[in-house]
Amino acid sequence: MPGNFTHLMDTDTSNIADISANSSSVESPPTDWFTVVFPVVTGLHVFLNALVLLPFIVKEDLRTSFTVYVICLSLSNTIQGSVMNVIQLIGLYRVPFWAIKNEFECSVYLYMDSVFAAGATYCHVLITINRLWALTFPVSYRQSHTKGVAIVICGAMWLYVHAISLPFYLQDEVVYRRRPVAVNGCMANTEAQPHWVLVVVVSMYIIPTVVILGAYPFLWYFHQIRNKRVGQTVDTGTQEQPRMLRRQGRSGEAFRVLTCLTITIAVCWLPTDSLYILRTVSSFDTSFLDEPALVLYVLQGVIDPVLFVISLRDLKKFIMAILCHMHR
Repeated sequence: MPGNFTHLMDTDTSNIADISANSSSVESPPTDWFTVVFPVVTGLHVFLNALVLLPFIVKEDLRTSFTVYVICLSLSNTIQGSVMNVIQLIGLYRVPFWAIKNEFECSVYLYMDSVFAAGATYCHVLITINRLWALTFPVSYRQSHTKGVAIVICGAMWLYVHAISLPFYLQDEVVYRRRPVAVNGCMANTEAQPHWVLVVVVSMYIIPTVVILGAYPFLWYFHQIRNKRVGQTVDTGTQEQPRMLRRQGRSGEAFRVLTCLTITIAVCWLPTDSLYILRTVSSFDTSFLDEPALVLYVLQGVIDPVLFVISLRDLKKFIMAILCHMHR
């Protein structure tokens, strides 16, 4: 989930979890519906993403050059849900024994929350770029895109995310942090670094949303052209027919994943992006929208694994076999 660099610029962990009961950034306690819905969403978030990861761990033939990005996203979602969101829950229910109590714990939490939230966001971008490469330069894609290349691309993405986050959090830790945590809560001092806040939010959240939604019409167009070419090959009955059909099947699965993710991104991300922009350009009080927007954003991590199971046939078969065995 987004932490200090959520699309809610002036909020932080205290706004949705209130790690410190004395945090000055919280004007009102969480609403009753939020204290019920958020734990349920978090539980589903962790369970479903872990369930999707399991087949990739035990079944090697599921690990393809494309599903490397699925694994990267599911792993990021699992860690974010099981660690970062759980810390939010601890604050939400005022569990004093497990609450963040010192500066080191606070710094680690804030930084990792930002990194994993942005990492999950950019995993969606990588899936879009992967499909763009596959559909616009299919020969180059088949020759060059291997599992090793996909892993390197994912690694480069994580380095980029760290490079964007580190300057802000390093300056916040050394210079700007409001101390102590017990009094001011575990939060970054966003007011002291407004320009870095803008850089991080735009780079990690708004640009990815624009790229994903903006690229989809072009990807849909290229996908339709590819389908027509495959149809013409099948009609002529050439020797290439079986291989073309196999490629088309794999490409169709990947495109279904992209289509489903694009739709849910429009539903789950646009409200938080719009809320951030509205808060930045106007003085309108949007605090009453914070909780719904955050739940929508976290809900993306619940929807992702469901879409993977629906769209990827082999993954669906494996998951169904696991669920049937558990039911017995």
